Amino acid sequence: MDQQSDIQPIRIDSLGDVAYLRREFDDLIDRCFETNSVIQESFSNEEDLQALKQILCSSLKEWSNRVWACVGPNLMVNGFPYDEAAASITNTNKKHKRDKAQSRRSIGLGGLGPLIASDDNDGYAVNSTPQIGYEDVEPLDKKLEAEVADLMAEANDVLLSVSRKRKKSPKQVEDALNSAIKRAKLDLDSLDRQKITHPANQRPSGSDASSSSRSSLLEPPFTLDSPQLQSHIKFSLGDKSTVQSNVVETAAKLDYLLKETPETFEKLQALNSNLQLITAHLRSDKCKDLDQILSKTQSQK
Repeated sequence: MDQQSDIQPIRIDSLGDVAYLRREFDDLIDRCFETNSVIQESFSNEEDLQALKQILCSSLKEWSNRVWACVGPNLMVNGFPYDEAAASITNTNKKHKRDKAQSRRSIGLGGLGPLIASDDNDGYAVNSTPQIGYEDVEPLDKKLEAEVADLMAEANDVLLSVSRKRKKSPKQVEDALNSAIKRAKLDLDSLDRQKITHPANQRPSGSDASSSSRSSLLEPPFTLDSPQLQSHIKFSLGDKSTVQSNVVETAAKLDYLLKETPETFEKLQALNSNLQLITAHLRSDKCKDLDQILSKTQSQK
């Protein structure tokens, strides 16, 4: 778990609370120095005591700044990180002092209240109420913050899902395309084999003609015990090792078969025209019987 989920940050309403805590912390250091009997009794000379106080206060001040530097990352000021809020108030205080100084030069000292004390403790005034630069921001709504966090998590899940699909989809499309190409190659090889068995200038007769018509791809189906189907399966399985996944070769072979087997091409054209006629009749006679549509198709042929 990360730091944010392990230790929840300390939430405060404004930087005025931080200024108050730091002021009290520094006052406590000063009081400890004043009330420490060992320090007070060790020096009878006031100058030596003041020199020691200056040295100790400087060291303690540096230590205090390091403490608050460590505390800062664990603070949330009205939902904002402490560093961001501190930078905002530093800029605001500097602008406020510039405006006050300009007003003094223009209208004099009369009627002006006390100016903001000089910057201290990382650049914000500790002796006055801080002028927060983000005061127009509404108070933190924890329910709304939780809703935003849930939406961000949902958005991250969607991005992960999209990333996974981008990795898987091209592979799935490639596999489907290769499978379709292989099936087309097997069908084309089967047609080529039938052409070699029954050349175009030889017409099969008798039982050979009926066997050829049953084995044709244009006149399915086969039965499971059909010798033509068994031969087709055996041929297809034996020819798989020589099949190359090359679309150009498939297109060339298809073009060759269409040119060399005019009868097959004519059957395909006739089938296509029949389908167009049936579709036209179905659109015009939606409620008529299918036999009537087929008879009308045959009559128009």
